[in-house]
Amino acid sequence: MQTNLPAMTTHPAIEQMSHSQTALGSFLWFGGISCYRFETHVLANNLRFASRAVKLAEEWKKYLGASGLNLEVMEGLDELSNTITQLVQRPNYRQAALDDFKQLFMAEEPIVPVRGSEWFEDGKTISMNEAVAMSKWYSRFNWEVARYGLDAPDHIGIETAFCGWLYDRASLSGLPSAGGSAKPNMRDVHTFLQNHFCMWAPQCYSWVHVQAQTPFWRSLLGVLTIVTKNMSYAMASQNGDFGTA
Repeated sequence: MQTNLPAMTTHPAIEQMSHSQTALGSFLWFGGISCYRFETHVLANNLRFASRAVKLAEEWKKYLGASGLNLEVMEGLDELSNTITQLVQRPNYRQAALDDFKQLFMAEEPIVPVRGSEWFEDGKTISMNEAVAMSKWYSRFNWEVARYGLDAPDHIGIETAFCGWLYDRASLSGLPSAGGSAKPNMRDVHTFLQNHFCMWAPQCYSWVHVQAQTPFWRSLLGVLTIVTKNMSYAMASQNGDFGTA
């Protein structure tokens, strides 16, 4: 599952988060990349990805606070900001978080399934073809999965990163499409949430959160659980109002 990444000063995954135009988009991007490429992206490149996240944490708090999420989320974001700072500053903290990541997301048989094609709901998989369906979504918008070093289309981390990217592009009309591909709009975001992401991501994050052993993963997965559940509630109420900041 590992990808050999070329040596570079700034990785495309860092550029994407740095250039994100919305707080929700950059948060989902950070969360998704962390859940799939923690070692090769978050902890690599002189920790530039993690360092950038420290600076974005205040924007995440402002956005999520304005969205009306409860005090638990704000406290979770405070803790997340602190744990990201610890990742940057303390090697032993990074190693503990890396060991936790491997157990949660990269084990041969993880305690909680982290791929959509393996996710069970009421004893049935939500979609045996989730990987194929997701590949079609990425292809439709020319989302270059390989460019970011991502190679398991239905992994919870990749779907989360794509959700952030899709929301970002749909929120602001000034953002260009990729290589002449279709330009995402909010209807695309709603369809993706309803037919894919919200069918399993909130519950998956909730269950993985219970298994987390380190402060970084407990705080990140806790906030991801609440944010994705809020997105699911917004879909259920049919207002789809995730904010625009």
